[in-house]
Amino acid sequence: MQFNFLGNTKKNSSEVKIGITLFLILMISYTYFQQHYGNSNVVSRMNLALSMIEDGTVTINKYQEHMGDDEAKYKGNYYSDKAPGLSFTALPLVAVSKTLLRLWGKNPHLNKVNWEFGLIVKFCTVFTSGLFTAIAALLIYFVSLRIGASISGAVFAMLSFGLASPAWGWATAFFGHAMAGSCLFIAFAIIIFLNQNPPNKLRDTLLGFLAGAVLSWAVVVEFPSAIPLAVIMVFGISKATKWDKKRAVRVLLSATIGGIIFVTPLLIYNFVAFDSPFAIGYNHYSHGQFPEMKKGLVGITYPHPWALFMILFSPYRGVFWFSPILIIAPIGIYYLWRRPDGRGIALTITIISVYYPLLNSSFYYWHAGWSTGPRYITPMLPFFCLSLSMMWTDAGLKWKPALIGLLLLSFGISLICVSVSMYSPNKILNPLFDFLIPRFIDGKLTCPPIKIGISGHAALIPILAIWAIGSIYVLKLLFNHKHSL
Repeated sequence: MQFNFLGNTKKNSSEVKIGITLFLILMISYTYFQQHYGNSNVVSRMNLALSMIEDGTVTINKYQEHMGDDEAKYKGNYYSDKAPGLSFTALPLVAVSKTLLRLWGKNPHLNKVNWEFGLIVKFCTVFTSGLFTAIAALLIYFVSLRIGASISGAVFAMLSFGLASPAWGWATAFFGHAMAGSCLFIAFAIIIFLNQNPPNKLRDTLLGFLAGAVLSWAVVVEFPSAIPLAVIMVFGISKATKWDKKRAVRVLLSATIGGIIFVTPLLIYNFVAFDSPFAIGYNHYSHGQFPEMKKGLVGITYPHPWALFMILFSPYRGVFWFSPILIIAPIGIYYLWRRPDGRGIALTITIISVYYPLLNSSFYYWHAGWSTGPRYITPMLPFFCLSLSMMWTDAGLKWKPALIGLLLLSFGISLICVSVSMYSPNKILNPLFDFLIPRFIDGKLTCPPIKIGISGHAALIPILAIWAIGSIYVLKLLFNHKHSL
């Protein structure tokens, strides 16, 4: 079986080298920074994984005193209130990290938020949020090339997502948003690749199964992924109707099997914890600390215009404020729509990109507590950023400097956010200027070198060196590649 993202891989070796190089740069960038492991959202998810590994139970009773607000209580037992998918994904990573701690002579039985707990969180974050975000970025690159973008346009979109949007910051946190969005985009990319490749029984079966699996897993990780799952399913079925009947049945059947298998752990977990496969932790808050969650569907009612404005444009949570490059993405969607073969892709991107802000603005706690930017809309970012490849490709040469300027501005903001904190206090109305930038100027950073004696801005020197070397190599490949612009 052979499956090439670019068709003739030998002929396009420079494209592959660029993609892999940028993927490695992103993985290093996501590993280099870490958000604080004491956040209650992180603790809730990690304690579920630890409890399953240490005690073989989904209750988190022995961790309850460290849970903060993110806990559920049912029939006298405590549970994580979060969707369990990220915790499930981390199970083998927790087992490995605990083994490494034991070999290091550290206590592997953790019942409090301490330094060893933080090491486990960091290890798991790199290979869940970080790895999946980097994979989504790489697929943005390859999909961009498949839909007609230039190679520099593909690089522009990949970097806009991976290093110039809030996706970077959430790739360094043990939250579910980054992984859920990446799973959705992986399925979306698989559909595009299948549609552009000739039939192959084994390939079709395996990729169909994988598409169904990651779509279901996106919901297991974050419940709001259910609607984008349906949108991507419709997109996939619309493509399958143009294939021969045997291929369509083969792919759709394998996708269905993958989806059923990978949603089953969620149903079992819900039944074991809450006596129903369709009950969730958000229905069983232990202290009644979020009373508005009882309104509508766990706090979701209808879109509120003021909240929507704040999510998109305000200095408080505005995504365009924290990533100015994203404001031109709708133009890229328009350019994609103008291509006869790009309308289904453009429509899917648009629906998903509209859904998340509307959903976020419908939630009573739309501000997401301590958060840098609107973290609830993070899953839409890989779709939204894909359109930037077309923006770059179809823009005239005179606009390229402005696009590069927007990219660099957004990169600088993202660097400040990821190196200071993705948990801006909810009472600070302009966190970028009143919290993040002042702390950055003061050298109060969170990158790992600080832990080994390098303090302040000097802690950024190693990663700056890696970016410089990687940039030189990628630019060399771009300049040597014909039609790169």
